[in-house]
Order: sequence, then C-alpha cells, then structure tokens
Amino acid sequence: MQMGSSLRLAALAAVIVVIMSIWGIFHHSALIGAPYIGVLTSFMLIERNNELPKWKVIKFIGDASFSIYLFQEFAFDFIDFLIRCIGAKTGSHLLAHIAERLLSVVAALALGSILFVTVERPMTDFIRKRLSLRNAARAFSTEVAAGTAHKTL
Repeated sequence: MQMGSSLRLAALAAVIVVIMSIWGIFHHSALIGAPYIGVLTSFMLIERNNELPKWKVIKFIGDASFSIYLFQEFAFDFIDFLIRCIGAKTGSHLLAHIAERLLSVVAALALGSILFVTVERPMTDFIRKRLSLRNAARAFSTEVAAGTAHKTL
C-alpha cells in the first residue's frame, strides 16, 4: 500500500459512514454503530501505514483506555441524570440526541482519565515496584545460596 493510500481509504470509509448515518436517521442502530465503525476503520487504516501522528493526547487516552472503559457507564448515566434534572428533552430531536451523546463521551473521557491518573497509574506503579523488589530479593538469595553474592556487591 502506498503512502497516503490509507488516507484515501479512510476518506472512503468516512463517505460510507455519512451514507449509513443518513440511513440511520430512520434506523437507530445504524446511527449509533456507523460512526464507530468508520472511526475504527479509519484509524486502523492510517495506523497500518504508520501515518498516525504521535500525539501525546492519543497516547494518554490509549494508556487510560481501561479506566475509561470501566467507568464510561457511570459518566453516561450521570449525563442522562443531569439532562433529566434540567428538564431537557432529547427524545426525537436528532441534534439534541447527538449533543447528549457527545457530552457523554467527553464525560467518560474525563472521568476515566481522572481515575487513571489518581488510582490506576499509582496502583500499577506500586505493584511494579513491589514485584521488582521481590525479584531482586529472589535473585540475591539465589546468589547467596550459590555463593556468588559477593561478586554482585
């Protein structure tokens, strides 16, 4: 595949997504699923040829993706609760529904990122340090048992 051909394929995927989204106005499952399929396909095609920019934000979201996944439903429910509290009705208004979903995604990214930085990353670092110390202690005790510990000191 030539350089840039994945971008052309991504553009084709975007056109297909637009067509499916227009069809999705009448079929709710296509409206929800088509954009996700299009975005996923586009990024896969771009990444395949190493054309994806090395953005720190994208790397951070990738690192935080497990926390985002775990807590996305809480964020979605919170946004739904807020919308009900202020009395906004998104029912049959397509733009209001899209705005609600986008707000939900932003809330999920924010909540997952906060929990990644405050809980997951510190816990992972702690566990890695403990395992590293344990492995070092095992290696040292093996050397002591073999009588080679003085060489490493």
